[in-house]
Amino acid sequence: DSEKTVVYGRGELQIGILVEQMRREGFELVLSPPRILTKKCPDTGREVEPFEEVVVDVDAEYSGTVVNALTGARKGVLVEMSDDNDGKTRLVFEVPSRGLLGFGP
Repeated sequence: DSEKTVVYGRGELQIGILVEQMRREGFELVLSPPRILTKKCPDTGREVEPFEEVVVDVDAEYSGTVVNALTGARKGVLVEMSDDNDGKTRLVFEVPSRGLLGFGP
């Protein structure tokens, strides 16, 4: 159909900027829910999906809440955890991109 266009982007902010610019230029559009793009690994033939490195700096008392939020159903893996002298904790995760959809404050 000549009325449809598939647009690929990386992240909600990138797509949000594109949509806002198109609306300002007078386009009318409808968005579908986001989907994660997968590829077939040429070596194994298995479907692979993108992963993101997520770095969170948080007060030490809230680090357990953040770990639970990213490792449970979102399937993230805690890679590194370090404390500093100011009572902050730096958490580094590897999370599948699909696990970050809809995640926010």
